[in-house]
Amino acid sequence: MRLKLNVTLALVLITVFLFTSVPSSANNIKLFRVSPPKKPVYSYSNFNISQNPSAGINGKYAELLVDANSGKIITQQNAEAIRYPASLTKMMTLYLTFENLRKKNLSMNKFMKVSRHAASQPRTNLGLKSGSYISVNDAILSLIVHSANDAAVVLAEQIAGTEYNFAQMMTKRARDLGMKNTRFMNANGLPNLSQVTTAKDMAILGMALKKHYPEYYPLFNKTAFKFKGRTYISHNNVTKTVKGVDGLKTGFINASGFNLVSSMNTNNGRLVGVVMGGRTASARDARMKELLKSGTSYLAYNSSPANQTKNIQLAMRRAGN
Repeated sequence: MRLKLNVTLALVLITVFLFTSVPSSANNIKLFRVSPPKKPVYSYSNFNISQNPSAGINGKYAELLVDANSGKIITQQNAEAIRYPASLTKMMTLYLTFENLRKKNLSMNKFMKVSRHAASQPRTNLGLKSGSYISVNDAILSLIVHSANDAAVVLAEQIAGTEYNFAQMMTKRARDLGMKNTRFMNANGLPNLSQVTTAKDMAILGMALKKHYPEYYPLFNKTAFKFKGRTYISHNNVTKTVKGVDGLKTGFINASGFNLVSSMNTNNGRLVGVVMGGRTASARDARMKELLKSGTSYLAYNSSPANQTKNIQLAMRRAGN
C-alpha cells in the first residue's frame, strides 16, 4: 500500500512540476483548432495589425525554433516583429489547397484552366500560357519544388474564383490558426507592402500543415518533379542535405531577405524552425542548420531518463517547500 501511495504521489508531483514549470505564454505556441469556413472577411479593420506595416519593420532578421510537440519556444529573436513572408506565403496557399482536397472540392488529377492573370505572374514560374491547363497535383508540386508563382494563382482562382477572394480566405484561415499578425494580399508572396507576417506566425503555419494534413504533408519532402518534359530541382538545400528535415519552404524578395521554414523529425520529437531576413541563401541555411542542431540536443537532453529523474526530484523539493 505504501509503495502504491508513493507511486501515486510521484505521479502527482510530476504533473505539478510540468504545469508549474512551464514558461509564460510568450514562450509557448498554441496551435488553435481550425473552425469551419465562414463567410469571407473583406475588411481588415478588425485585425490587430498596423495599417501601415512597413513603418513598423525594423530591419529584416528574425528567427524562432519551437518544439512542435509541446509548442515550447526553444529560442527566438524578433519572433513577433513584422516581416514580409515572400514565398512562405505559398504555405498558406497549400494549406487551403489541402483543405479543399480533403473536402473533395478538388482532386489531384483535376485539370485547371490557366487565366490571363495567372499566366502574367513573373518569375519564378512554370511559364504557363493563358488558356492552357495544369493538374492540381502538378500545381502543388510546382509550389513546393519550384515556388511557381503562376501555379499558385491558378490554385487560388480555382478555389476562390479570384486571387483577391483567395487572399481574404488566407487571412481568415490565419486568424483561425492563431496567426494574429499575418495578412495576405496574394497567393504567391510577390511584393506587397500590406502582406506581412511574423516568424512566430510562420511557425504556427508550419506546425498546422503537419498536424492538420498529415496525408499531404510528405509532399513537402519532394526535391524534384517533372512538368512538360522538364525536370525542376528544389533549391531548398536544408531539406535536401539535413537528415530528418522533411520540409517546408523557402522565400525571397528584396524587401524580406532570405526566408526559410524547416521542419525536422528527431528521435525525441519534432522541431520547426523559422529564419527570416537572411543576407544570403547560404547564410540563412547555415543558421537554420545551427538552430536544428541545437534543438536536437535540447530535445535529447530533456528526454533522457537522468534529466527526467532530476525533474522529478526538483518537483518533490518544490512540493516540500
